[in-house]
Amino acid sequence: MALKNSKVAELLEGLAELMLKEVRESQGDEGIPLSASDKAVALALIKHCNVSSEPDSDKIAELKDAFGSDLDAKRAARAAALVAQTKGDGIDELMH
Repeated sequence: MALKNSKVAELLEGLAELMLKEVRESQGDEGIPLSASDKAVALALIKHCNVSSEPDSDKIAELKDAFGSDLDAKRAARAAALVAQTKGDGIDELMH
C-alpha cells in the first residue's frame, strides 16, 4: 500500500510535533532528559527530511549589536598595545 504525499507529510509533521513536545518537557521543571532512542529518532527524522537551519536574521542583528561595540573596543585596545610595543624599536623610521 502506497501512502499519499499528504499522508506522509501529516505523519512527519505529527512526529516532529511529538518530538518537539518531548524536548520542551525535558527542559521543564522536572528536567527529565530524553532517552538516547528518542534523540536518535529525532535526528533520523531531521536527516530523512533533509532539514537544514537558517539563523533568524533578527537574532543575528541583536547579537551583532550586543557584541559589536565590545569587539570594536577590543580591536582599538589591541591596536594601541601593538603601537606601544613598536615605540623605540626603529620601526617608526622604517615606516616613514
